[in-house]
Amino acid sequence: MRRTVWLMLLVLFSLGLIPAEADAQLLCEDPNLYALFFDYTGASIINLNDIDPYSTFSLYLFLMNPETDCLGGFELEVLVPDQSMVLATDFPSEYINIGDGTNLIVGFGYPQMATDNLIHLCTFNVMYMSTAGLVQDFYLSPATPASIEGEMVYLTCSETLVITDPISMDFALPVARVNGTEPLEYCTGTSINGVTIEISSQGDDDNLAGTSTWATDGYDASFDLNDVEPEPVVFFAHPEWEVPYGDNFRQDIMSAFDPYTATRTWPLTINSIFPQGQNPPYMVEVSFQPSFAGDENIFLTLVDQTTGEITLLEEPYLHSYPIYNSESRAFDMVVGYDTIHPPVPDLDVGVEVFCNGYADLGNHAAAAEWATDDFDQDIDIPEPGPPPSNYLTASFTHDGWPFGPRFRTMVHAGFSPDMELKTWPLRVETDQVGIVTVNFSPDFDEASDVPLLIQDQQSGQIFNLFPDLTFTYENNNPSVRDFLIIVGNQGPPPIWPDYKWIYPGWTMVGLPLIPEPGHDSLAETMLAQVTGPSYIYRYLGEDGYELENPSETAVHGRGYWLALSEQISWTMEGEMALDPVTLPLVPGWNLIGNPMWFLGAMENIQVEHLGTIYSWQQAVDDALVLGSVLGYNNNLEQYEVAEDLRAWTGYWFGALEEGVSLVFDWENFLDLPSRISNPDRTEYPPESIWTTELKVSGSGPHSHHVSFGVHPEATAGFDPNLDIPLAPSGPYNSGYVGLIRPEWDLPLGNKVFRDLVEPGGQSMAWNAEIVMAETGSVTLQWERLDWPEDLDLQIYLPQQNRVVLQSMRSQNSLRLPAPEGYLVVQFRTPALSGINDIPAAAYGLKIHPNPFNPQTTISFELREVGEAEVRIYSVRGEMVSALHCDATGPGRSEVIWTGRDRAGREVPSGSYFARLYVDGSAVGLVVKMSLIR
Repeated sequence: MRRTVWLMLLVLFSLGLIPAEADAQLLCEDPNLYALFFDYTGASIINLNDIDPYSTFSLYLFLMNPETDCLGGFELEVLVPDQSMVLATDFPSEYINIGDGTNLIVGFGYPQMATDNLIHLCTFNVMYMSTAGLVQDFYLSPATPASIEGEMVYLTCSETLVITDPISMDFALPVARVNGTEPLEYCTGTSINGVTIEISSQGDDDNLAGTSTWATDGYDASFDLNDVEPEPVVFFAHPEWEVPYGDNFRQDIMSAFDPYTATRTWPLTINSIFPQGQNPPYMVEVSFQPSFAGDENIFLTLVDQTTGEITLLEEPYLHSYPIYNSESRAFDMVVGYDTIHPPVPDLDVGVEVFCNGYADLGNHAAAAEWATDDFDQDIDIPEPGPPPSNYLTASFTHDGWPFGPRFRTMVHAGFSPDMELKTWPLRVETDQVGIVTVNFSPDFDEASDVPLLIQDQQSGQIFNLFPDLTFTYENNNPSVRDFLIIVGNQGPPPIWPDYKWIYPGWTMVGLPLIPEPGHDSLAETMLAQVTGPSYIYRYLGEDGYELENPSETAVHGRGYWLALSEQISWTMEGEMALDPVTLPLVPGWNLIGNPMWFLGAMENIQVEHLGTIYSWQQAVDDALVLGSVLGYNNNLEQYEVAEDLRAWTGYWFGALEEGVSLVFDWENFLDLPSRISNPDRTEYPPESIWTTELKVSGSGPHSHHVSFGVHPEATAGFDPNLDIPLAPSGPYNSGYVGLIRPEWDLPLGNKVFRDLVEPGGQSMAWNAEIVMAETGSVTLQWERLDWPEDLDLQIYLPQQNRVVLQSMRSQNSLRLPAPEGYLVVQFRTPALSGINDIPAAAYGLKIHPNPFNPQTTISFELREVGEAEVRIYSVRGEMVSALHCDATGPGRSEVIWTGRDRAGREVPSGSYFARLYVDGSAVGLVVKMSLIR
């Protein structure tokens, strides 16, 4: 029989199906063999290496292939090397040994039964006492005295003596070896005689998949070897075998098969540890050494159970994949005559999520003819919930499904995306703080005309994921963020929300729909639900506000101030603006009602100027429009910068040139703005970007906010991307606070809501003009955002020529008495102390009469000789006139303004502002005057 086996091996070697240097499994066919093994789990290891002096190990005595299932006793002697010491010998319970030491003549009170053709006889606890690396061999021989002279025997339960042999088949040959350079090899002719694949990764090399004529597809104790490492890198997982020594195996041998006509699949797992200090992603490399390398008719294929990716391995049989944190990755390793062809869905969208080096990969939203929209066993793949901490997970959710509510793969029934749509609810859960990036990889592209959209369930916004296929958001605390993945032809977004709560007080509003002809009055479109007093104002520019009659026509795209005494739920009838809406602007501030019926990103507005269409950012860069759009916060009763435009709402837009129009096209609002698809993660040094947020409040309910600081992209002049002029106050009198910048000569006015300058200046100052609706004290409160360590500011009152606070670092609030009219407060670096500390009265402009018609006298005093000029500005910040003084020296001077502009034309009634300039530089304060014709 052995001759037949060796002939078979020669044939297999010639086919290349097993390697000549294969680490053959010990499997002996001969009956009644005694063997000493260094492992108990698979009864296979007869070589033990890398044993240090004075270390201990276990040695197990087995009877292999007994011709009986019931053993009553045995006789043999174990010959132990001189440099090894047996510390203890353990037998099963109820035994008697009439031999001495390792001379064993043993009878069992309880019969010993065979399991997997093996009977465990006893265990030796051995100490290795020789120098490191010294070879020590163990032998077996007949016991003394022997029942049959010169023979090892065992006793069956029927009291029959059976002669046995050592696995070496010769008493003169060792049966076990420690630290041997030449390993012992016995019984190799009946072991792994089919295909083999050696697998290694990250230093774990002792892993083997293969087949054998003598193996089964289930657990074989002599073939399938447990991985004894507590945290193995590479292993085959078989929890279904229920082996008491563990579920992980370093060797998995299946039954023989013909690889030219069939396939076999091994469940391979790779445990990867993310190296410390490594920036993600880290590439894991797995090496395969198949015995059939070079055979073009046998394929080795990997199916990644995390991503669903199928990889056909070819020489040099290496597979790499990225990881973003330590993880366990499961594969199906398929060997056979053909590459595998799993069912391919009609449509598939892969989803990956990343944050702070954490990642969740291999999530799939798919549709296929062989699936339903309900739960499909083995198609919709569930996944567990996140761990208690340090997690980032993405899943498709469905309550009520088995194993739910989270699913790694959700497959819907097939559909025609050009005519209908399907949705997949996506949930991202994380406790990481930072930018969360969600990447999408559809199996179709933008040219296929299949829409791929995402709806943020938190905001309700809908975006087209093409072309960037990325959605990002900033996460600040443990959160659950829900989205809806939409594939198919949706058409215009639905009205969202379909109503708006209007609360008592003032609100800026706009019509989301085009009113129905004949039912388009303000009363019908805006006041139908109102029962109490109500007021509607429209903005007229320089002429302020005009109270509208409810019978007037409501204009789609116009912003209104609405004042109510009661809370209502505002709804209206009308049509969506499916054609682009073009809204002309005048230079200065424009109160615009958002004409869209859903939430949209402000950057998706287009700007038309002199027949050319610009993107919003292009228009801002070209100084056509102000980069910031302001909305009104009803709760705080103040303006704030808007990133997204809400339906039913009005906003302030700033035009910087003539002939500018806004273009609202609903399809453009489905494009992802760059702040979501590609957020700016530029990091600036702390000294180059900081802000001070200032809140000013009086004795009444209203407060005002301004901010000032430095930014690397700012200049000393006006920056449309960064600086924000002060928007017009509402129709009610609440006062104002603005940073004074009349030298900018802007159509948006000479007072600024936010003023950022270039960094690096040692001397910086910002003047804030404060006008409160109520008399009494004024409280300043400030927040220092990212102030560098060496920065400090003073608070100086020019009208009183005194510093009232030496260090804004020392406290965060200050209370000041407010004089009648206005108060100017200067925030400055200490380097300016003493330079500009000149009382405002020294340069003080005095205007008499005020109000005036048709002319007024403007007087002032100078301390030294200089060329003086008084500039007159409109409420929009435009310079109306410049009044030159012929010669000025120390003392009093005056000029007369006749109410005309630089072209000699009469200006209309209204408020105007005067500012003194000496030798081209602004000095003193801005003074207000009123012309009444």
